[in-house]
Amino acid sequence: MKKIFLFVAGFFLVATVSQAQIKFGAKGGVNISNIDIEVEGLSFSPDSKTSFHLGVMAKYQLSEQFAIQPELVYSAEGADFEGDDFDLNFINIPILFAYNPTEILSIHAGPQIGILSSAEVDGEDIKDDLKGVNLSVAIGAAVELANGFTGGVRYNLGLSDLNDAEGDDTSLKANTFQIFVGYFFIK
Repeated sequence: MKKIFLFVAGFFLVATVSQAQIKFGAKGGVNISNIDIEVEGLSFSPDSKTSFHLGVMAKYQLSEQFAIQPELVYSAEGADFEGDDFDLNFINIPILFAYNPTEILSIHAGPQIGILSSAEVDGEDIKDDLKGVNLSVAIGAAVELANGFTGGVRYNLGLSDLNDAEGDDTSLKANTFQIFVGYFFIK
């Protein structure tokens, strides 16, 4: 009985995936990131840091106008605080919900979880003083051409306080503006 159930479930899964419009691709681009700092009710932002991001993406078309787009992206982020280089590197996993008002334009938004892979201030490791997970909201737009090329912009608004240093009540929230290009090589 268990084998029959697994066979039927597998059959429906394969049939569903074969009928779905799924695309796979790669992307990369420029990050302009910053960290919002709040200490004892005072808020400020250091100078922005320019870096990069690289990753892979999939797009599951639900209908002509709606899609789900999960991604896996390495993102170099941080800020420049009074001459100190604040470097954060994340593995980001956004799950975007896309709306296509036209054939080539896509407006997307959704949650993003970032896993902190490294953190340094002027080469000194500070990863132990930061939380390992960063939650944010991603909002953006993209143009996707029929030949598979895509490009766009996105803003990742940090929701999590990254500070995990004991006895320190400073709040740190990472925000990043991205410009990207990509290509769907399986369409």
